[in-house]
Amino acid sequence: MDLRLFVFLWSFWVGYSGAVEAQADTRRPFNVEDSIRMVRIVEPNAANSVFMPTKVELSPDGRFFAVVTQKGNLKTLKNEYELILYKTQDVLDYVNVSIRTDRELPEARVLTRGATDFNEVAFQSLKWSGDSKSLSFIGYLEDDAKVPGQVYEIAIETGKRVRLTNHPRPITQFAYRPISDKLLFASTLSSNNPDAAKPSYLVGVRNVNETFMPEEDAPPPAIQYYVQDVQRRQANPSDARRVGDVYPGSYWPFIWLSPDSRYAVVLVTNKIGPAHWMAGYDYLQSSFLQMSLAEFDENTMRRREDMLTQFSLIDLKDETLRPVFDAPTGLYKGGDRVEAHWLPDSKSVVLLNTALPLVSDSPDDLAKRKQFFAAAEYTIATDAIRVMDYFTLFKSLRNPDAPSFPDVPGGHFTDFSLLADGTARLEVVDDRRDALPTRYFRKVDGVWRAIASVDDAETISADLLTVSVHQDVNTPPELAAHDGLTGARKVFTDFNPELRDLSMAKTEVVTWYDGHVRDWRGGLMRPVGYEEGIKYPLVIQTHGFFPKEYLVDGPFGVSSAYAAQALAGKGFVVFQLEDPVGYSQDLEQFMAYRHGLESLIDLLSEQGLIDREKVGLIAWSATGAPVQNMMINSDYPIAAAVVADSYNYGLLGYVGQFGYKAPAMAYMEKMIGAEPWGERLPLWVARNPELHLDKVKTPLRYEQYEKGLSGWWSIYTLLKRQQKPVEYYVFNDAAHGLVKPSHRLTSQQGTVDWFSFWLKGEEDPNSDKADQYVRWRKFKEQQKASVLNALKARGRAAH
Repeated sequence: MDLRLFVFLWSFWVGYSGAVEAQADTRRPFNVEDSIRMVRIVEPNAANSVFMPTKVELSPDGRFFAVVTQKGNLKTLKNEYELILYKTQDVLDYVNVSIRTDRELPEARVLTRGATDFNEVAFQSLKWSGDSKSLSFIGYLEDDAKVPGQVYEIAIETGKRVRLTNHPRPITQFAYRPISDKLLFASTLSSNNPDAAKPSYLVGVRNVNETFMPEEDAPPPAIQYYVQDVQRRQANPSDARRVGDVYPGSYWPFIWLSPDSRYAVVLVTNKIGPAHWMAGYDYLQSSFLQMSLAEFDENTMRRREDMLTQFSLIDLKDETLRPVFDAPTGLYKGGDRVEAHWLPDSKSVVLLNTALPLVSDSPDDLAKRKQFFAAAEYTIATDAIRVMDYFTLFKSLRNPDAPSFPDVPGGHFTDFSLLADGTARLEVVDDRRDALPTRYFRKVDGVWRAIASVDDAETISADLLTVSVHQDVNTPPELAAHDGLTGARKVFTDFNPELRDLSMAKTEVVTWYDGHVRDWRGGLMRPVGYEEGIKYPLVIQTHGFFPKEYLVDGPFGVSSAYAAQALAGKGFVVFQLEDPVGYSQDLEQFMAYRHGLESLIDLLSEQGLIDREKVGLIAWSATGAPVQNMMINSDYPIAAAVVADSYNYGLLGYVGQFGYKAPAMAYMEKMIGAEPWGERLPLWVARNPELHLDKVKTPLRYEQYEKGLSGWWSIYTLLKRQQKPVEYYVFNDAAHGLVKPSHRLTSQQGTVDWFSFWLKGEEDPNSDKADQYVRWRKFKEQQKASVLNALKARGRAAH
């Protein structure tokens, strides 16, 4: 090559790459306000795509589909929602155009908008009418019904919105097709506490919040199903007729309506598991379930009546409800989701992740029914059950002494569909929710038989267009379309183009062994502007990691205290930690969690990525207890921590469980391994975290979202008494997973400010935060004095 040409090309490359770097450097980092303003897909819920396919339902005529988006408005402090309509043909045309063609995205028509300060999505549970001329949904709208959470119908052509129900309580789920002239819905019953108006009342077995705040803390809710005729608009509450019994619990009910609108499969709670269930199914032998269902103490706890669920069938013709069959589902205590998929003839329904009746002519099949959950077809007229496949739903609930079936892997079913030739397709994930190979079945002589694979010609979907949520750990959620005829697939939305103008951190999947018993996995996010050789402060976010989920705040799309991208934008290494498979809440597991955290700190320190003296922890919900254990018992320095809406396994947390559902206080005894009396009192004293807070050197920020007394109140007051840096924030009218922009701003920005102050010594110059830093600087002086006093005391003890 001519030397002059080489020099020219080299000069051009250096100039070009420098320009790119300069351009990258000029983009500002992502922050908390960007997270709140992001457009998010909430119907279907993009967060659910981590666990199962989130397909968008097409209108019956195949011409349209609709989604709902949400974004926060930091001026009004409300969430803004849009119900968006797409034309199927426009999307198909876009998908099948060459990728090199610069073509505008398909038109997105906004049918209706809503801005609310509720903790609920404004438009949820979208349902198409049979003639494809309207959509119905549950609406939480500030400008309409006295009671939010009513069913509405909106005309596709005109956008006119009409309310179909006027129920006295919010509706939690519904099914409606005008072909049947009936609307089926579920609602919680009124749960006003009658003792609030009494001059006095007996405590009995009441929890502390019911006892001292009877006007606010009512008895546990119950679910009731209703049927209502829909010829009359603006219906009266009396128009709704009850179907079935009252079912205890606060599950979000599921309703799966048959294509002909004659039947609906629903979930009901089973008050007490029948004796043959308790003795027959292995998963009901787990310690937590046994404590919840068997070890019941009427002196200190309420009986748990909502632990088990069961598929039931509603006949809309005679308005009756009965169990589908004699078995529980795989959904317990908010566990993994179950599904029902009707076959086109409305005579049979495929149920996913359900136990099956303990009756079988085959010994092997009976053994599988005791151990595993199934995908099975149920036929209404004959009560026939045709098994497709078995999977082990909960690894932590497996019986090691049961017969071994190597062909039954761990995991659960996520979706069912029929191909054009009648072949059944089952989507499955493993214990870590990673996708496993799709499983195919064909019905031969009335029996579903597995087939190894299908020919390409046979995999043509019965649906011309499939629309689903597309995302991964570094890709924000968008809508993607797949043409079942041509096989073409493409993303056709661009909800957050402004993200391209921001400097965003990338996440990489990391796996390691903790040196004890577990393999771990998580997402490593290097700070924006990362430079080799610099040791950065580290913030570890707990409670789950999913490579298929876009990591912007925290796991499951939760923003409670989590702020991954915003922290990376402020110069932190961020690590999102996967919950260990089979994790349970007891001291043995807390130790395992500690091994995971400590080995992660060792790993990142050995790689030269972090300053191990500047490590912060974030916990939410269930991970508050193991993080608390880490702060008290680990020799590894934790420079700061944030814990959001969790529980404490100390004495206040223990007595605070009095009067709640089983296992209540018994569960706390299992966690700590002793009772606070008798021979095991010394063990309780040794393990009660409240009695060892003198070991805590970690500045702590705690956030409480739910009403009432929190077990962390004792941690807060005892740390305050010992002059240790601690803050306690109470959020009014907050959801466990924060939704309101005002709540998110306080929580997430508080997290960023807290770690910036304690791990980096930085303060936000915003004058509105002046009082915050006066308080925190005082904390720092207290911390220094506490360390100095401890050193003096140690010196006196040595002499």
